[in-house]
Amino acid sequence: MQDKILLGLLMEHKALTAYDARKIMEISTNFFYTTSLGSINPAFKKLEREKAVKSTEKVENNRLKKYYSITEKGRRIFLNWMSKDTDISKIKADILLKLFFFKQISRAQKKYLLNSYLKNIKEHLAKMDQVNTSCSDNKLTGSPRHDTLRFGMDYYRFVYSWFEEYMENL
Repeated sequence: MQDKILLGLLMEHKALTAYDARKIMEISTNFFYTTSLGSINPAFKKLEREKAVKSTEKVENNRLKKYYSITEKGRRIFLNWMSKDTDISKIKADILLKLFFFKQISRAQKKYLLNSYLKNIKEHLAKMDQVNTSCSDNKLTGSPRHDTLRFGMDYYRFVYSWFEEYMENL
């Protein structure tokens, strides 16, 4: 999926370094897809081998930077992926695995884990709220990017509410 994210970003930006791509992803796709240079660099290399992107190197501020840009083949790959039906994703959440085995631990341990999880959700929502404010300031409200952020915020509010109620019923 990392390759599709990078191709999508390159559809919108003429050229990006891996670092630039990561900065953009940290405040956008990172809320629903993990971002790290450890996965971005190999994905760019794979895309370059497939001739979906090309790279150019430039010296800026005495540093050699590698810029990637999308090729016509890369555009076709991205648009083909965008036009295909989307499967329902499995919910992948460590807390659900722990919940599945909750009968193995004490009530106090359950409450501790749930409180810790709820605290993490609150912190994550606070970060998302900062990005949401930035979207409003930059007049991005109503854009597809803002819509994905709103979805994420609604999702985490639901998860928070669900686990809060679950904990009350322990």
